[in-house]
Amino acid sequence: MPHALLVHGPTGTGRGLLVDWLARHLLGLPPATAGELVHPDYRSVAPEPERDVIIVGQVRELVEFMGLTASGGARKVAVIRPAEAMNIAAANALLKTLEEPPGEGMLVLVASTPGALPATITSRCQRLRVGLPSPAAARAWLAAADPSVPDWETYLALAGGAPLLAAELCRADRAEGEPFIAALAADLDAVIGRQEGPVPVARRWAKGPVDLALRWLHRLVAGQITALAAPGIPSTGPRITSLQTSAPDQNMAAWFAYLDRVELARRQIDRSLNMELVLADLLLWWVGRSARAG
Repeated sequence: MPHALLVHGPTGTGRGLLVDWLARHLLGLPPATAGELVHPDYRSVAPEPERDVIIVGQVRELVEFMGLTASGGARKVAVIRPAEAMNIAAANALLKTLEEPPGEGMLVLVASTPGALPATITSRCQRLRVGLPSPAAARAWLAAADPSVPDWETYLALAGGAPLLAAELCRADRAEGEPFIAALAADLDAVIGRQEGPVPVARRWAKGPVDLALRWLHRLVAGQITALAAPGIPSTGPRITSLQTSAPDQNMAAWFAYLDRVELARRQIDRSLNMELVLADLLLWWVGRSARAG
């Protein structure tokens, strides 16, 4: 086994489960499907509450832990996730441990965007990429896990093909008690057709799983861009009646700019913003678009 491992790949592919299994295996513990791993030779570092970053003090404590003698066996295990949350000072504090690993300790970095890590970090780790399964394999696994869901395709598309994320999105959708995703297309059609204003629709969306609505909107816009860029390729985005019957808006720059706005809104969900106003602003764009198209 390497002394430092960088496990990376898309969210929802099971990176965390793999790392937890590996840590238990190295510590001589039986596999577990749930529960926090607690062991004297194990440490896990993540951003502290109310912070977006892993700070240098946290990494220094981890380095000190790695330098101690293992109490229960020959190996100590430390996990940093998400590794890209380390600020520059924290990453620099880790370099010496990566260059001169103490004893039989193993350091595992978990990342969804390894390119955000300094090259001095990634070059000292053995990389293990957890990729997406094939669509057929993902559908089969999800169907076996929950046969009551008639259409896993929609959730897989919203999750970018990641099965664990698809299952999480399905749970969020079902928690609403009504088919939240199914109502989004009708809501947007009503906004575009001036049958309902952006504000009441935004108010409804804000009461539901906002990330689910924004993922759906992101997929819709990405599908429109694909359809404009490659007309011969069928769109994989949600079908909106008003978009199927109207002439396509050929302004690619506007579509890409709007896609950026949707992605920015997704990143701001946990930043205490008034998401109802954010959603209303995003929906208002469609009103302006329909006016320009008309």
